[in-house]
Amino acid sequence: MAGTEPAPDVPQAVPPEALTPERAIELFKFYEAAAERAKDQAWSLTTWILALNAAILGFAFDFFSKNGEKPGFDVVEIACALVGVGLCVLLNLYVAGNGAPYFTLLDEFKQDRGG
Repeated sequence: MAGTEPAPDVPQAVPPEALTPERAIELFKFYEAAAERAKDQAWSLTTWILALNAAILGFAFDFFSKNGEKPGFDVVEIACALVGVGLCVLLNLYVAGNGAPYFTLLDEFKQDRGG
């Protein structure tokens, strides 16, 4: 049946009695590399989301200082606040879910771009 084979780069389960020192080192390296990739992706996403939040906050303060008395001001400020909160919720979901769905999307994007 197609699709049931494990990926070639994923280590297979090894019974404890068959775990040689070489195999233990191989497994350690695999999981160490996976953790490093996860950490790098988490920091990249966190940096981007917080940078977007900072830009939105800067826009909101600038907009307030120039247009505080104009009609429609409240709508723009509420929209900025909602986008900022949405980005924070996205970051929270990412951290709470260990990033799995987002890693998949990022990996697919990288593969599509040849990266």
